[in-house]
Amino acid sequence: MTNIGIIGIGCIGSSLARDVKTLNLGEVYLCDRNTDYLSRAQELDLGHYYFRNVKDLAQESDIIIVSVPVIYIADVILEASKYAKEGAIITDVGSVKCSIIERVEDQLPRHVTYIPGHPITAYTVGNGPDAGRERAFDGKVYALTPLEDTPLEALEVLSNILQQIGANIAIMEPERHDICLGFTSHLPHLIAFSMMNSSAKLTSQLHEDVTKYAGGSFQDLTRVAGSDAQMWQGIFSENKDNLIELCDLFMSELSTLREMVKAEDKKGLEEFIKQARNVRLKAYNN
Repeated sequence: MTNIGIIGIGCIGSSLARDVKTLNLGEVYLCDRNTDYLSRAQELDLGHYYFRNVKDLAQESDIIIVSVPVIYIADVILEASKYAKEGAIITDVGSVKCSIIERVEDQLPRHVTYIPGHPITAYTVGNGPDAGRERAFDGKVYALTPLEDTPLEALEVLSNILQQIGANIAIMEPERHDICLGFTSHLPHLIAFSMMNSSAKLTSQLHEDVTKYAGGSFQDLTRVAGSDAQMWQGIFSENKDNLIELCDLFMSELSTLREMVKAEDKKGLEEFIKQARNVRLKAYNN
């Protein structure tokens, strides 16, 4: 049976553990430097074996999944690779790929294969083992960005495991991944954080809590503002160049819309909104 080690048992790591164990895809080895997380994972019976250090997990695992904040991923990959078994596969779940690859590509030992990955899930706000859930990846895109020398056999092994938890595998270039996810994930988080801080300023100006009057649109737009601050400052830093360009793109559209509102350009506003509506319907068919 395949031994699957998961380093970091927060929301994504614990969701992976749940599915791998429930579907009996392998022995689940869990590791986290947070002893409270590790204890809670044991209480929830998320794994078969539990480790307090990367070395012990790496020595036992055939596949190692690094599920820690983006700013720590490269260091954990390099540490795990030092102790990994011959032929072991190491992957990660970070939402930024290029910066991690740049840090580890030339330092990995030849006996392991690193395949960068990123599960594109929904509603993964929260921390710790309790934040995870079963079937979190069912029907969701799971991006893999293999390196030029990645063995096809290793890619197939990892893809097969992920497909069994319901993921739809998307093979893509790291650069394209970071632009796409910068737009669909990092930019929305940036906007949500800005909206909530703007609401605080408006509340101060009006001496009235404006969020009391928030309907579904505001709540949907700002849901991800409840995300972990340390994790997201790291993601923003790691994908800085792409995010700046994407901010410029978004602000250009917002500025165009603002000028139409200011000029009372009813026809222009209607066309702008129609176009946005059509793009949304085409993308999600609802």
